[in-house]
Amino acid sequence: MLPARINDEVLIATLSQVCCDLTALPRNSLLARLFWCGQQRLKALTEAELEAWCAEEAGLLDALLDNDRTSYFQYRSSALFERYALGLEDGRTLIRWNKPIPRSSSKVNSQDAQS
Repeated sequence: MLPARINDEVLIATLSQVCCDLTALPRNSLLARLFWCGQQRLKALTEAELEAWCAEEAGLLDALLDNDRTSYFQYRSSALFERYALGLEDGRTLIRWNKPIPRSSSKVNSQDAQS
């Protein structure tokens, strides 16, 4: 079971404080976040840090691939489960955030166009 989901606006505000300015993120912000996690993995000083970054990256990748390995990570340490869940939820939020908002199509009938 995933931890309680937080509001998208709160998540975006929190992420912008932690890692970057999300108002200027490119359309591929999920890929940028994956790259950032990879960079953090390279800087990890302990095995626990490395595993945590790998779990978060796995969550982001699962969001990108529309996959869910929550049940696998539930049986790992609680810290790894939390990082995986964080990556999965953040990834899903970034995907939702990057989707274009559909415009409502208004059909103009021929009488309206002539008047």
